[in-house]
Amino acid sequence: MKTVCWILCIGLTTSTLAANSFPKGVKYLGGPGFPDNKQVRDSWDNSLSITDKEITFSFRKNAIPSETIPISSVKRITYGQATTRRVGQWVAIGVLLAPVALLGIFHKSRQHRILIEWTDDQQRERGMLMQAHKDQFRGILNDLAFRANKPIYADPEDREWLFKSGVKSELDAEAKTAEQK
Repeated sequence: MKTVCWILCIGLTTSTLAANSFPKGVKYLGGPGFPDNKQVRDSWDNSLSITDKEITFSFRKNAIPSETIPISSVKRITYGQATTRRVGQWVAIGVLLAPVALLGIFHKSRQHRILIEWTDDQQRERGMLMQAHKDQFRGILNDLAFRANKPIYADPEDREWLFKSGVKSELDAEAKTAEQK
């Protein structure tokens, strides 16, 4: 019995320390400071790797250099239609995003959009909007929330749907104020 307990403990410890990689499961949609590269944006060949220390975005055929984000600098993780509201704020302050992300503001569907916001080493606000593959969005969201120790924000409809899908999320503050108006 002790042997089984030790094996489980070691297995769980190494699985939480290991990197979770999501190859060919992320579609890049845009973000401030990233070029609008159609070759990358229209492809599922981009990948995401999440460890206890960093998040790494690798883009198709290195068309855009990989982006590594320290886990400690992640400020916010947003899912679903709440992501497009955040992107709308970026547009309002003059940040240029990919045209696909701009169209997403007006289109509602069950695309698994995830927005990660962080502060870079030069204290600039950064963010990346991506679309996760339907088979991988749960793993990506749960891993991001666990490793960054940040909640997933969603609006009420998406929050309920996420809960039924096995992802814990919190109500987006902007959604609360929109409901009150």
